[in-house]
Amino acid sequence: QDDARPATEPQAPTLSGAPPLPQELYQDLLQLARFGNAHGVREVIAAASQRYPQLRPTLQVLLQHAARFDFNAFVDALRAVGTSEEPVRDDS
Repeated sequence: QDDARPATEPQAPTLSGAPPLPQELYQDLLQLARFGNAHGVREVIAAASQRYPQLRPTLQVLLQHAARFDFNAFVDALRAVGTSEEPVRDDS
């Protein structure tokens, strides 16, 4: 019984230098991630990819986290990118 994962499991690309997200998109994604709503995340990211083509690389990274249901990594990546508006206050 070998349940070990392959050593070559792909890692998500980094988000260094990525443009910040619009405030509303950031808040929507943060809320969906807190609820673990992968379907909602996919829908919002699909719509945002059309509306903000310059954010597609960032959105793809977020989508990879959501596809693995790794919402801790999703929120960490989201916070790393930040928002183009005032800093988001997060009391959780």
